[in-house]
Order: sequence, then structure tokens, then C-alpha cells
Amino acid sequence: MQKEREFREGDIVRHFKRELEDPKSKKYLYRIVSVATHSETREKYIVYKALYDDGGVYVRPYDMFMSEVDHEKYPDIRQKYRFEAVDGNYMPDVEKTIASLKANRFDVSYFAAAEEAAAYIDGEINGEVVGFGDSMTMIKMKLFDRLSSHNEVHDPKQSRCEDEFQQLAREALTTDVYLTSVNAMSETGEMVNIDGTGNRVAGSLYGHHRVYFVVGVNKIAPDLESAICRARNVAGPLNARKYDLPTPCVKGEMRCYDCTSQSRICNAEVIYRKKMNHMDKAEVILIGEELGF
Repeated sequence: MQKEREFREGDIVRHFKRELEDPKSKKYLYRIVSVATHSETREKYIVYKALYDDGGVYVRPYDMFMSEVDHEKYPDIRQKYRFEAVDGNYMPDVEKTIASLKANRFDVSYFAAAEEAAAYIDGEINGEVVGFGDSMTMIKMKLFDRLSSHNEVHDPKQSRCEDEFQQLAREALTTDVYLTSVNAMSETGEMVNIDGTGNRVAGSLYGHHRVYFVVGVNKIAPDLESAICRARNVAGPLNARKYDLPTPCVKGEMRCYDCTSQSRICNAEVIYRKKMNHMDKAEVILIGEELGF
């Protein structure tokens, strides 16, 4: 039996007329704001926001929004439905993202490949005391192996038990240099992190002269609201599934249930809007590959 189509808050959708536009543009791309109910008629509506031009917010009857394309009127359109989810096919505007991050006082270095980025970081950090925040991106790039050969690196991921993890996490908060990643980033220049223990976000905010955020382009979303939705509904559940936690986002559909489970790993949510005032440097290492959650 085919599952009924549905959209959730934060989903990125495309109108069928996008087929007639330059795929590099954002024309006819929208973010679902909410599913609303008319107070008098009880009719359902979709509230959605344009990701192009002035970012207008629109309302359309639910059944019309979910309906099929009139292929007699538009015989050359391939898309079946009036609106369809973009899913993993979203093409981020990397140049816009870099410009927005720089406007928010972050330094930015872009590399097409993770190996190039790792070599750059290896050259930037030498003879330093370095702290790591938990990051699948950094693990995949083998940054501990690279940096620990000529730096003193405190990485909680190298722990063998909970007590050792906590000790390394505390030590990582006192270093001159700190490296971590983020769960999402917006083309408007904000970044979002979710944390369960708090060491990762704490280290990224205060106490270090230099902080490096190592991020793959798969984490870029069109705007801040979309980035928050990505952190909650993609990164959070994937991280929970990595540990096979007894939370609804592991046992059920992959989305945030805003649960009350004691095992949840999304206890804090941080938005980086601008570089923190005390830091000598906050640099985003942006990589043109799919890395991490």
C-alpha cells in the first residue's frame, strides 16, 4: 500500500514550474512553515515561505497544494504533483553562504575535497594545545591522527570509558585552539548545533583563542529556519541512531519528537549568529563534500 504524501514543518519543496527555470536559481523553491486549520470552516491549509526574491509567505488550501499537475494544461511538465519534496536534491549556494559567513565576522576557507582541507588544518595548527569537539566529520578526515603527531590534542573520542570521556572533554575546554563541526548552516550565514552533554557547544563559544568549524556542504540549508529543522530532524535522529538510543527518533520515523526521554542527545540548541567577541579567530572550513550528519 502506497504511503500517503505529507509534508512537515521545515521541508523544502519545489513547485512544478521550477522545471522551466535555471536549476542554479532558487525560483519556485519553498519551505513549509506549517499546516494550518481555518478557524471557521476547519479546512486545512499549507503555509509556506518562498526561498527567492523577497521571501514572501503564502497560504494555499491543503488539497490544492497536494494535488497533481494539470498535464493537459502543462503537457511538457514531468513532475507529477504541484509541489514535491526536494529531499537530498537541494543544491546549496556556496558562494552566498561564504559571503554571508564573512559578513557575520567568520573567516572562511573553502576546499573542494576533505583531503585538501585536512592538509590546510594540519599546516595551520602546529605546536599547539588543541581541543576537539565530537564530530563524525573530523573522524572521517582523521584529524586526530594528523594533528596529534605535532600538537597536544585532547579528544574525548579517544576515551575508553565515561570517566575518561568527561576528563578529556574538560581538558578540551581549556586549550588555545578548538575544533568541532556543526549540525547545520544557512546560506544567510548562521550555524546551528545540538548537544546532549554540552562539551561541544561550550568549547565552540568560549575559552579559546581560535576556533575552527569543519563543515561539509551537505549541511547547508537555505535559511536559518531550514537549518534549525535540519539539525532537529536530520542530524539529531542520525546521531541518536548511531548510538541506537531508546528514543522515538530511533524507534520510529526519522524526525524530532521533542521527547522527554532521559537518553535524548538534543538537550541544548545553539545558533551562531556572529563570531564571538573574545576570539582571535573563528574560521569555517567549508568542504565541497558530504561529510558527517
